[in-house]
Amino acid sequence: MYETDAALCFHAAARELEGFIPKSTKDFEEMAQAIAAKYFLPNAKGNGAQYKAGVKTLLHHILRPMAAAEVKDVETAVAGIRADKLKEEKLATGGKKTLKKAALNVGKGGGSAGLEDYVYDDLGVDDDYDFM
Repeated sequence: MYETDAALCFHAAARELEGFIPKSTKDFEEMAQAIAAKYFLPNAKGNGAQYKAGVKTLLHHILRPMAAAEVKDVETAVAGIRADKLKEEKLATGGKKTLKKAALNVGKGGGSAGLEDYVYDDLGVDDDYDFM
């Protein structure tokens, strides 16, 4: 819809929030753009943890009155945004993917986590136990 974030901020800031009552989908979209441009985007850089907490809190309050199916639709939209961001980041890093070396779960104390194979009783061939 808008070419850059600057164009988004300029367009949304032109719309006054006070006294604005949205009545259509387009009105709600413009209101959301205005809120983002006026209150969130100017504070996005340099305030990573605080910005993220603010966005989470805003979403929590906005999504509360919605039905589960509607929240699922919003979740799908956010997942799409995340996928786009991951593609952008991958292109920016040259497509290099950092792999972590797989490690065996050895438990909290560095023990074997119950994976020993010598723990089993060795029942000989001539024992009295017949499972069949």
